[in-house]
Amino acid sequence: MPRRTADKPAPAIERFPPFGKLGPRALITLPLEAVRPVIHLAHRLPLLPVAGERIIIDHEFVMTFGGGGRVRLGSEDIDFGPSELLYFPPFVPHYFTHADGATGEHLAVHFDWSPHAPRSADTRTRRPYEVRLAGDVSLPTRLPLSAGHRIEREFRAVVAGWSAGHALGRFQSFAALTNLIAAALERASRAASPTKDAAAARNRARVDRAIGYVRDNLTDSISAESLANVVGLSPSRLTSLFRTATGYAPMEYVRRLRVDEAKRLLAEMDLSVKEVAFRTGFADIYHFSHAFHRIVGLSATQYRQILLASH
Repeated sequence: MPRRTADKPAPAIERFPPFGKLGPRALITLPLEAVRPVIHLAHRLPLLPVAGERIIIDHEFVMTFGGGGRVRLGSEDIDFGPSELLYFPPFVPHYFTHADGATGEHLAVHFDWSPHAPRSADTRTRRPYEVRLAGDVSLPTRLPLSAGHRIEREFRAVVAGWSAGHALGRFQSFAALTNLIAAALERASRAASPTKDAAAARNRARVDRAIGYVRDNLTDSISAESLANVVGLSPSRLTSLFRTATGYAPMEYVRRLRVDEAKRLLAEMDLSVKEVAFRTGFADIYHFSHAFHRIVGLSATQYRQILLASH
């Protein structure tokens, strides 16, 4: 397997646009239900002995067929074989070397996790950032797969749909990438579950206890301070744990639980919208209407009309 030697200069980092000195990355915590992948590029290319060092400004999946090799990600060296899923985050220098005599192709897709993560859709103005998925799930750099695995099939569908160049093909490509991400997260979560440390389990238990308290006291007045007291933490610490576990601050999560219950109650036609607001713990109809429309995208009345039309 080719290795870089001291007498060979390191390849220049591809800077598009030039970033200058990379500063600290801004952290974005994204709830899983907010994942709406946006594809920038999906293609297949022949394997090259060495792929020059580069920095990407979005996220990338890569899968090689016909040979393995080694990837350097930041300061870490990772060996990989054929038909393994590789994941590269933005603003981390990396490069490939493939095994001697390796022939075949690789598939690659560049994407954002959602249209709002990062907020700048214009890739030319982006600065270093990191996206973390809430719920104790993450993707490793290397995910071993068996030949013909579902993830491989979805990856091929992503590239085929994108390469078709028409609207339906692009839609199929987005759908396949969503399926690929779901399957990869499920696979990574199963692999990681036995090694979760005790501290992470205790933190998750605290969040679950807080969520259980909210469900049992949905109509009561709940503040971040009172919720923190329930689990014996400071409000700032509880907020940090909530964002890691759910992607939301505690009070935003409370509002979403209340809206979920309101959606259920709106199916009961003998309740007025005002009564639904009262039964789900909102201070008044104004706050209920504002939260419902922001979270659901419809007014409570419109949502009820859709429920009526479906029966």
